[in-house]
Amino acid sequence: MLLGLIMLILAPSQTHAQTISPALVQGFMIQATGDWASTETPTAMVQYLINSHANYVFVAANQANPNPPYDQTLRQLINAGLKLQVRINPFMTSQGGGLGSQKSLTELLSESQALLNSGLYYSIVIDNAVDCSNPTLQQIVNGLKAQGWKDISENDTGWQKALSPLGVGVTWHQKAFGVLAGSTGSYTPGSLVGKPALTSNDLDFINHIHSYDPGSTVVLRLELDNEAQTFGALALQDQEYLLSAWASNQTRYGYLFNYPLFTAYTIPNGGKPYYDSVEAGTYNFQVQLIAQYNIAQPASEATSTSATSSISSAVEASSVTASPTSMASSIPSSATTVSSVVTSPAIPGFPWEAILAGIILGMTALAVARRRRK
Repeated sequence: MLLGLIMLILAPSQTHAQTISPALVQGFMIQATGDWASTETPTAMVQYLINSHANYVFVAANQANPNPPYDQTLRQLINAGLKLQVRINPFMTSQGGGLGSQKSLTELLSESQALLNSGLYYSIVIDNAVDCSNPTLQQIVNGLKAQGWKDISENDTGWQKALSPLGVGVTWHQKAFGVLAGSTGSYTPGSLVGKPALTSNDLDFINHIHSYDPGSTVVLRLELDNEAQTFGALALQDQEYLLSAWASNQTRYGYLFNYPLFTAYTIPNGGKPYYDSVEAGTYNFQVQLIAQYNIAQPASEATSTSATSSISSAVEASSVTASPTSMASSIPSSATTVSSVVTSPAIPGFPWEAILAGIILGMTALAVARRRRK
């Protein structure tokens, strides 16, 4: 019996990738004017998003009445079980395209009420959240809750610890990844492979939100527009490295990755969207990442198309050096569900199975020695 126990301990254990849900994707398709915002056709866009098996998809910017037939496109996604996210901007747009004056609370809530009444959107994203002052971000959050919004998100990009008061009681706190922030230059192919995919500011933000607003979930993503443009200009190997790193680190550091399937709107004068995963060749790769890290089922069941690229193993070197023990304590217990095989901590350099086997063998040898003495 003892020998059987030892053999069971020494037998190779099956390992499974940790999964964290829900799955969020960017699938921007409706401009603020109500017009179509993608080079993909509405029919293709619907199929791509359904096949991704995502739960939430960011689709529009402050548009309660998309022009026909695009309103029916959104209805198709809803009928397929996807929850749609819409962005609202608390600021006017300046003549130069930047942030103008902040809207009054009454004006902003009038816009959000129209979005809620449309019946199209499950979730609302407060854009430029860290810049809000009058009304404050918390006043906006409280106003949205009073209207009946159950799922509220902030775009906290630009956050700096102790300098950016955030809202409390929201569902999601979003921020752009720091690794490409502010970069407009080109990268040599392969130059990002093996480099940290999360910055110290990313990790500070995660830890801050877990203690500041513990009922919410941290979401990291590409920022529009410069970061998405920079990402799209990377070599495919760098894109796939970052995508894999950002996906595989979700459970380790306690955040959700908003996958960039279709990130932005049509640029005026015939320009292209900032990132289209189909054109870039990463759509199938991202769908498999979703299946591996965000859906608790085999990728073969979760995807309806064959991948053109294989997913690399989890990239430990892709994250900045940090204590897994201290980081694990900050993983939120609400809004996300983590499914994984529980493993016991081991002595560095020795797997726990070997340690237990050694203890049992030692106890067995001791018992034999005692019997011989008798």
